[in-house]
Amino acid sequence: MHIFRIVLAVGLTAAAATAQYTPGAGIRGSVHDFSQASWNITKAGEICGVCHIPHEKARPAGQVGNPLLWGRSMSQQTFTVYTSPTLNGAITTPDGTAKLCLSCHDGTVALEHFNGQTTGGSTFMAMVRASAVVPGLPNGDLGNTHPISITYDSVADPGLWNPSTRQFGSTAGRVINDVLEGGKVQCRTCHDVHNKDVEAPDSGPAYLLRVAVKKAAAPSGLCLTCHNK
Repeated sequence: MHIFRIVLAVGLTAAAATAQYTPGAGIRGSVHDFSQASWNITKAGEICGVCHIPHEKARPAGQVGNPLLWGRSMSQQTFTVYTSPTLNGAITTPDGTAKLCLSCHDGTVALEHFNGQTTGGSTFMAMVRASAVVPGLPNGDLGNTHPISITYDSVADPGLWNPSTRQFGSTAGRVINDVLEGGKVQCRTCHDVHNKDVEAPDSGPAYLLRVAVKKAAAPSGLCLTCHNK
């Protein structure tokens, strides 16, 4: 399975302006802290309320009963998934918690689209491939990003480490299987959205990565955690 660079078109309208971001310090001050955003309509500028709603009454259709109390409208985008002539794992259209991530990160749903609020403009982060027809517009093409919702199969793909024995990150005793979701690689496999299990790189932004990629002691550490190259 090839490793492809994730192409991210970032249009961040409001990140935390009052707190210094520290990898692993928690969501306050991280890129998911929207408490100071002008469009945040929660009481007193809540952090959690942008994504989670504790009472089902306020949740959008389709999210009633969601165990994560998800409060955002889901993406209606049709996605083209990653493919490769050397692909050995089964891949499906985004499922599981990846669908929750894409309710912000698909390039079509506005950050402001939550808690029954349907107005607002900018999208946050679009995973796109520029086309000859409409260069750079979100078109649901995930083919140039690292695959998500893909089965991690080290038997079919000898270029992957055994997920039951390979250490993942710096947490003692944690292996790859512990960060998979039903045996699949999802967004949360590599990223911790709440910035608790994030490893600081030697330089540059952390991107909420569970294993830092910019470390002199372990260059490309995240990639080589799973890929036996």
